[in-house]
Amino acid sequence: MLIGFPGVMLGIAPLLASAWWTKISDRLLAISGFGSLAALGVILVLSWYGIRPVFRFIERSFWALHALAVQPVYAFVREALSQVAEAFLDEHAAEQERSRRRAPMAILAGILSSSLAGAIVFIIWPATQWSATWETFAAPSQLILPALANAVTIVGIYLMASSLAWGMSDAMMDQPVKVHQFAAPDATSRQWRIAHLSDLHIVGERFGYRIESGRSGPRGNDRLDEIFRRLDALHCDMPLD
Repeated sequence: MLIGFPGVMLGIAPLLASAWWTKISDRLLAISGFGSLAALGVILVLSWYGIRPVFRFIERSFWALHALAVQPVYAFVREALSQVAEAFLDEHAAEQERSRRRAPMAILAGILSSSLAGAIVFIIWPATQWSATWETFAAPSQLILPALANAVTIVGIYLMASSLAWGMSDAMMDQPVKVHQFAAPDATSRQWRIAHLSDLHIVGERFGYRIESGRSGPRGNDRLDEIFRRLDALHCDMPLD
């Protein structure tokens, strides 16, 4: 459900757009002169308000597939290559040497991920279908496979471009290194106590779901409440700024 349903929604979008445009084009061709322009204006205004919810739904489907199938592929390849590259180093090797090896591995991960996506697109392309009429939707079961092929192609093309961009970006930025020693603070300098909370993954809607909170909705946020109670206790002992 997490992959198949968003895939069908994303893959069927080009077919819906094609069928809609074909129908509108035929209607406009039947109207001549100023009437066709006025009809086109009305259609565009109505479609702006009517298609926006559909577009948002398709957009959410795309980002769902992005989170499930695109980012993990690149991240897995990058981290696997980094582990292989660092495995040949002595355990006492300098951290700078380990960090230096991560940059070329990021570029290689981008190239490999992009090549993998390109190969998948090449294989799947013959099964894709990018145009349709409303009559085509009379047999929706026959559109499932083309829709899935379309989704794989769209996500694959996106992975081809994004993995190259991520690989270059990861390689050009400073690589993470372990901090073995912090600078000692000056006794006369102002010191701050800060509590940093991130990636809380709390649930707001009544039947909302997160892996951390289960299906209890806001009632599943007990861990966050516990964190706040703990922070209150810490604040009473040593105030937080």
